[in-house]
Amino acid sequence: MTTNKFLTYEELITIDSLEGRIKYLELHDFNYSSPREINSRLYKSPLWMRIRKEIILRDNGNDLGMTGVPITGRALIHHINPITVSDIENWNEDKLINPSNLILCTYKTHGRIHFSTKNQEPELTERSPRDTLLW
Repeated sequence: MTTNKFLTYEELITIDSLEGRIKYLELHDFNYSSPREINSRLYKSPLWMRIRKEIILRDNGNDLGMTGVPITGRALIHHINPITVSDIENWNEDKLINPSNLILCTYKTHGRIHFSTKNQEPELTERSPRDTLLW
């Protein structure tokens, strides 16, 4: 789904299935990238740690805020409207820490959102000694 208008948290949670929420959030059409060295400024800040706790509580520990889909392992906070390097460098609070742009999810769900291609598993290639393929 390619669109210029992103849903807010309040709008996203009206999608009645986990699969529907994941499909909406998939980013493979958005050409998104976010360097870790820049992200760490945000994700290590005391403000982020406080907001993170608030989002976990708000979403009741459920994957993508979906009632009945509890997260039992590690969880993270996902930006509904993707953030950019510029957002972090210029500290765009509306995108970075606005609860309406944040949702709780599992690492598996987050991986599907960011790295899947139409929810298909990547094709594995045969490995050989000293190859340089990522997979």
